[in-house]
Amino acid sequence: FVGPDNAIGAMLANDEKPDVAGEPRIIGKDDLWVMMLPARYGDEIWHYVGVFELEGGLLRHVTEYFGAPFPAKEARARYADHSG
Repeated sequence: FVGPDNAIGAMLANDEKPDVAGEPRIIGKDDLWVMMLPARYGDEIWHYVGVFELEGGLLRHVTEYFGAPFPAKEARARYADHSG
């Protein structure tokens, strides 16, 4: 979504609001911060990553990514974490 009005409108239009599904992780320094968070939408867990760029102590730009987990391909499955 481009622009704050579109981002806010998209969030408000979503009938199903996510719940936090684990401990958030926040890393960063100065004017660049990243937050990683598992989020539960109904019965599914999605992974959220937000990149926050600040300028003068104010939020200048946000880029967000949402991804659903997926099974590892057969050749890599033995290296995957199957605990959750």
